[in-house]
Amino acid sequence: MQSPSQQNTQKSGGITDQTLKSPNLLTPSAIREPLAEKAYPKITTSSKVITILVQAIFLLSLVLNAKFDSDIAKLQNKIAVLENKIAEKKVDENKAARIIEKIEKYKSIKTGRAKISSEVETLEKNNTPGLEIMYASIKDKELEVLARAASPLSFVKLTTQYFESNQIEEVVLESAVFNKFGNNFALGFKAKFK
Repeated sequence: MQSPSQQNTQKSGGITDQTLKSPNLLTPSAIREPLAEKAYPKITTSSKVITILVQAIFLLSLVLNAKFDSDIAKLQNKIAVLENKIAEKKVDENKAARIIEKIEKYKSIKTGRAKISSEVETLEKNNTPGLEIMYASIKDKELEVLARAASPLSFVKLTTQYFESNQIEEVVLESAVFNKFGNNFALGFKAKFK
């Protein structure tokens, strides 16, 4: 037979009288090892790895940020230099635009200007003795002349020379006045160039 203490131990499932007297009612065999203690090495290792990865990512982002900041600063300096060059070129462009504008004005004036060199040459070549040209004007392919002639024959010789030069298509006598005091004729005529 068993002693009463052994009976108490069996009844209560491993709890003895001595353990009942102890302030701690849990026996060492009744205390199980907690799950945290079993998983603790795995958790600490993985948390260390995660911490190191986060720090590495943070350091990488700091390095990249510094590199990007320096790249942006370099690009801003390049932009400033290029803006200055563009501003200088703008001044040159404005000068070139003014020169082009002047050339275009000159061309328009030159093409719009009546070419009268051949007409003036015709007027000078066909000067008849006894005929003095007092006034001559060339406008829109038309020659207007005021002249003084010793005789009407001088005017006839002049018109004949004009027609023979093949540059005049018609001559219109607008006025002919005899001046008694100067013994000459004041003639006004128009000639139309071809």
